[in-house]
Amino acid sequence: MKTRTTTVLLLVTILSALSSGCKRKQRSYDSIEGSETPGDNAPSVGANATGLAWQDATLVVKGLPDAKGFLLEDDKKIFRLKASFYGFPAGTSITFGSETHPVTSSGSLERRIDIGPDLGNADYEGLFDGPWARNLSVAITFPGGKNFSVQVPPQNQYTTKRMLANGFASVRESPVVFAGEPPAPAKPRNVFYAPDPIGIADPEIIGTIKQVHDVDRVAVEKRVPTEATITCHGYKKSGEKGPSDSITVRLMNSEVQLFDRRTAKLVETKTFAASKTCPMMTFGRKGEEEKNYAARDTVKDWLRTTLRPGK
Repeated sequence: MKTRTTTVLLLVTILSALSSGCKRKQRSYDSIEGSETPGDNAPSVGANATGLAWQDATLVVKGLPDAKGFLLEDDKKIFRLKASFYGFPAGTSITFGSETHPVTSSGSLERRIDIGPDLGNADYEGLFDGPWARNLSVAITFPGGKNFSVQVPPQNQYTTKRMLANGFASVRESPVVFAGEPPAPAKPRNVFYAPDPIGIADPEIIGTIKQVHDVDRVAVEKRVPTEATITCHGYKKSGEKGPSDSITVRLMNSEVQLFDRRTAKLVETKTFAASKTCPMMTFGRKGEEEKNYAARDTVKDWLRTTLRPGK
């Protein structure tokens, strides 16, 4: 009995020592990718930042490899950018121009930035000559007060062309108006021609223009397949011997709608017939249909007539 009591006391002593030695340390998590740090460490995390830099459309924070910002064209609203930030310590605030917003408790922030007014004031021809120096900066203030700012990099002319084409083509649904733009002239001075495919084919201006907000009318093209085809003969691969091949060519008409940009009023609709001339060469696979389209020069000639007095 004495031996049993001694053994029990010895086991209790051992278990107590193990429990004390293996006590779990209390932990908390900060907002950077769920990394494990003391809960009150946000100011010291922000203190690690030493500057900001752009890598293409990505904003990186020197000293905080998990903190990133992304600036891309918004695919839901015209003439806007979508800014997304992730991996920032809680308590960080981010400023675009005159607007300041705190990041969420998870260290993220998403905002839409309206660049319409600046785009409307831009020199139209200059936008296609080189990158557009956008009048926009980003400032980040970390918990503890450390802050940095950086200018948003210029937007390349290819992105600007796509943005203008998609933006002005939305006149099919509603007016396209720039804040603070001048009143409409008595007679239209120009037409912004958005060829199909919208946002891929280069847009053109017919008539005279200075700034983007001077666009008066918008012509939106839509290519429409017809039931008609033509058969063309005499095609061979380069250097190939033997009999030539024939191809089938689908005729694709162009329907062009002309709108008043400021009111979205449909001014006129005109259909242009596809060319029935066989192509000089073909790039498709054997057996695939080729396509013939309406000549864009014919469309542009018509658009010029709509700017004449009385039109």
